[in-house]
Amino acid sequence: MHNYAKIIKVLTLIFLFCTKTTFCQEININWKAYQSEINKADRNFRNQKFQKALNHYKIASKEWKFNYVQSMISICESLVDKIENSKNPNLAVVSFADSLFTKRNYCLSYRIYSGCKQDAHVTSRINDIDKMVIHCDSDEEQYFAIIQTAEKYVKEGNHEKALLLFQRALAINPNDPYPKKRITDLGG
Repeated sequence: MHNYAKIIKVLTLIFLFCTKTTFCQEININWKAYQSEINKADRNFRNQKFQKALNHYKIASKEWKFNYVQSMISICESLVDKIENSKNPNLAVVSFADSLFTKRNYCLSYRIYSGCKQDAHVTSRINDIDKMVIHCDSDEEQYFAIIQTAEKYVKEGNHEKALLLFQRALAINPNDPYPKKRITDLGG
């Protein structure tokens, strides 16, 4: 009877380990799918393909519920609406970026201005923002910006900078397994 209890205990531990490992693998796969959609959405957003960006943000929001994605969905919906109802789409986008700039949302207004036609007004706003210390509106937005920059450094082969950024991301969100894994991958 005593041996059966040990066997059941060992089998239970094995089952729990396998379940947890599978669960962790699913989280990692979901996170990668989420990151892929965010990257596509952000790329389309930078290129002012707001409808495509909106579609990718919506797909990403099905995987993980973060404020960043929800706010980007709202912004893209507003931009798509303004562009559809405007005779001059570029002016509509610049006007929207101006409203964000006025509200001191420099991080996002900078991203929008960067994709606009570079007239004197847009160039002036970009220069104004460049002179300021850009603070993202939330830790979550800053977190994703850091992760994306770190991944860019990995692709460029600059692992030292990438490692520092992944460590910074981990400090912002210590419960996220992604930066932990990337730190390990980079030998940190």
